[in-house]
Amino acid sequence: MINFLMSPEGQMALANRLETQRFTNLKAEDELEWPPADDTINWAERDVPWLTEHKEELSNKWNALYAQVNK
Repeated sequence: MINFLMSPEGQMALANRLETQRFTNLKAEDELEWPPADDTINWAERDVPWLTEHKEELSNKWNALYAQVNK
């Protein structure tokens, strides 16, 4: 069973049945329309150094917003 699940066929069967993509076998391909191909997505750039530097500030802001929504 493990061999099948890790094979390209097993990975494709799981992806198509569960409608998700979580391949661990690089040879696996799916037949799903979602998610779109990487080259059609407008990826957002993140300023990781800035985010790291302001981590506490950002966490406090999001925690405050979350607390307001969940009153």
